[in-house]
Amino acid sequence: GTESQIFDSNGNVLDTAKDYDSYYYMLDAMNQINAKGNIKHVVLDITRSGGGNIAAMIRIMGFLTDAELKITQYCDFGEMAITSYYSCDTDLDGSYKDADAYTNYTWALLTSSYTYSAANTLTSIISNQKICKIYGEATGGGMCSIMPIVMLDGSTMYISSYLKSAVRKLDEIIDIEAGISPDIEVNRSSFYDDSYIDSLFN
Repeated sequence: GTESQIFDSNGNVLDTAKDYDSYYYMLDAMNQINAKGNIKHVVLDITRSGGGNIAAMIRIMGFLTDAELKITQYCDFGEMAITSYYSCDTDLDGSYKDADAYTNYTWALLTSSYTYSAANTLTSIISNQKICKIYGEATGGGMCSIMPIVMLDGSTMYISSYLKSAVRKLDEIIDIEAGISPDIEVNRSSFYDDSYIDSLFN
């Protein structure tokens, strides 16, 4: 979300911020879940996420884990891998070292072949760091950076750029362009069958 979509003129968070910004959407959802009081398991559904902003993705991860997030990007041109480490201040108290995540819940991730780009990167981090179980279909893949190209004749196209999301294991760089397989395969027809999804936790 933009500044004007999130804050009013006095710097207060607008009630409608959750409609524009994924962090405030998640915060609102977790407040509703906490208010119910009898929920043990939370499924983060990214089956229809085509990706988006990497910074927003990192902030979402802060709801699931307090662990430092490790994100690797690989550049084909220079055969160079860069690994960055991130911590999240999910409760916005200014501290990045306290426990902010909603670890009182058992989390799961639900993915599909439409889970792409930054959502694919999120899945790779969860898989690599074993943050929670992944259910559903293999992700659609894709890199987390989009490059717009304008041709000489004026036609345009968007491609995944030369920066790839990857997973670093020891000295090996594993490209995630082809997607991430789930821990437990779930048929698409069962994605929104609450009793079936609940049975997976039990």
